[in-house]
Amino acid sequence: KSNLGLDLNVNIYRQDSTFANVKFLPILYLHLSNRQKLGLRGTFETSVVMDSLYTQAKDFSKKGIGLWYEFNEPSDVQLFLYKTRIRAEADYFSTNYSKENVNVTQNNFYFSGERNFYILGNNYLNLKAETALINSKNELVTNELLRFGGWNSFRGFNENTLLADFYYYGSAEYRYLVGSQSFFDIFAQYGQLNNKNLSLKPKLYSFGIGFNFFLPIGLMTFQISNGNEFGNPVKFSDTKIHWGILSRF
Repeated sequence: KSNLGLDLNVNIYRQDSTFANVKFLPILYLHLSNRQKLGLRGTFETSVVMDSLYTQAKDFSKKGIGLWYEFNEPSDVQLFLYKTRIRAEADYFSTNYSKENVNVTQNNFYFSGERNFYILGNNYLNLKAETALINSKNELVTNELLRFGGWNSFRGFNENTLLADFYYYGSAEYRYLVGSQSFFDIFAQYGQLNNKNLSLKPKLYSFGIGFNFFLPIGLMTFQISNGNEFGNPVKFSDTKIHWGILSRF
C-alpha cells in the first residue's frame, strides 16, 4: 500500500555499423494521486563508435540525475488510451569523452502534452505538442544529439532520423470512431529543429491518414504519411508507411 514505485529501464540504440548507445535508467517515483506521478531518476549511458572512419561521433559515457512529472487522465474511449497526458523532464549530466579525456556538464529538458477533445457523434480531435533541448558548453557529437521522427513522433520521416540539439513540433489529428474497436484518422504536423553542428534550422511539415484497431495483443496503428521541409515540393516518392503496436500490461 505504498505510494512509492520503482522502474528500471534499459534503452539500446544502434545506427548501422557506426555507433551504439546503451542507456540504463533506474527510476524512483511517488504517486501524488491516481493521475499524477513525480519521480527522480539516474542516467548511466555509454556510447561506442564502431567505425574508426566515422568522425562525426565520439566514445563517451554519461552519468546524471533528473526529475520528471507525469499527469494522465483516462479516456472514456478505450481506443485512445488516455484523454489527457502531460510529461515534463529535466536532467543534469556529467559527460566524459574517453579518448580526449575531457569532462563537461550538460542539461536536458523535455516536455510533451496531448489531449483528445470530443466534437460530436463519433468525431474527435487530438492535439499534441512536444519539445526537447540538450544544452552543453561543448559542441555535441552526432551520437548524443536528440533523435525524433517516425511512427510515434513526427510522422512522414524515417524512425529517429531527425537529429537536433533543440526541436519542437505540434500535431492536429481528426479521429472518426468506426466502432468500439477501431477508428480512422487524418492528421497534419508542423515543427522545427535546430542542429548547430550542421548550421540547420529547417521548418518541417507532414500530413497523412491512418487506421487504428484493437487486437488481442494491443492497439495496432497503420499510417500513410508524407513529410518534407517547407519550400520543397511534395513528392510521392517520399511517402512513408508507419506501423506499430501499443500494448498495455
